[in-house]
Parts: sequence; structure tokens; C-alpha cells
Amino acid sequence: MSATLLDIQRLWVLLLLRGLIAILFAILTFTMPQVTLQVIGLLIGLYALFIGILDIIRAIRLRLLFRQWWFFLLQGLLAISFAVLTFMFPSLPLLLLVFLLALWILTSGLLMMWFGQLMRKVGGDWSIPVGVALFSILLGLLLIVWPQITLTLFLYFVALFLLISGLIDLFTAFRLRKTPQQWVILINTSL
Repeated sequence: MSATLLDIQRLWVLLLLRGLIAILFAILTFTMPQVTLQVIGLLIGLYALFIGILDIIRAIRLRLLFRQWWFFLLQGLLAISFAVLTFMFPSLPLLLLVFLLALWILTSGLLMMWFGQLMRKVGGDWSIPVGVALFSILLGLLLIVWPQITLTLFLYFVALFLLISGLIDLFTAFRLRKTPQQWVILINTSL
């Protein structure tokens, strides 16, 4: 399959839209950080719900194969509990949400540490669970010690990423528009 001039013309418009949307979200994040944080809180809640459901399904499937299947059940119930709290109290102060998130991350880290030790005892690969546990515990502690700074820095890093990637997309889109034939040749020779 080879690229045509029409493909490049469509591509530059998509890149232009992508860049503009990224820059718009960056501006909204810089100018309205509280709204952005609430949306992020809801997305974290959706993620926790999804992960919790998957962990419970995994626990049910492992209950006849693995004596400690309840580990995954507990982790799933914790994740779903966090998600329900996030959805029930959308106006929950964001710092409280950070503390709930920190509690969830810390508890998951401690459970993962226990699981890593169990894997070590039975001769399994324990390095990944312990690594995830250490990272989770560190992240949970950072959220507890510096919740507002942690949130603000995270938000500004996301906004900065969006701004830079949006500008790169705009730059690339205008280059595509200006020299479409060169891009057709470049794409076709690199395939």
C-alpha cells in the first residue's frame, strides 16, 4: 500500500485538529485546574472500577487453583470501593480524594509486597510484585505527605505535555500541507 497526495491532505487536517485539541486542553488545564482535577478524579474512579471488576473475576477463576485467591478478591473490592466513593461524592473535596487514592495505592502496595514475598517462598519470580509494591508505597506516601503539590505538579506536567505535543502536531501539519509531495515520496520509500 502506498500513500497518495489525498492521504497526506487528510493527514495534515487530522494533525491540525489533534494539535488544536491538545493545545485547548493544555490551556483549560492551566486556567481551570480544579475542573480538570475533578474530571481526572472521575476518570480514576472509572479506572478503579474496571480494575476492581477484573481483579474479582481473576479471584473467582483462581479460587480452585490458588489458595490465596482472596488476595485478588480483596484488591478488587478495595478498587471498587474507591470507585463507588468517587462516584457517590463527586463534590468530595479533591484533597480527600487524594487521601483515598493514597490509601488505595498504599494498601495495594502492601498487598503486592505480601504477594511478592509469597512468590519468593515458592520459588517464583518475586521481583516484579515487589518492585510494583515499592513504587506503590512510595507514591502513596508522596500523596499523603504532599497532596496538593503532588496534584498540582501532576496537572502542570500533563498540561505541559499537551502543549508541547499540540505544538509539534501543528508544526508537522503545516509542513505536511506545505510540502505534501515530499511526504508522499518519503512515506512510500520508507514502507
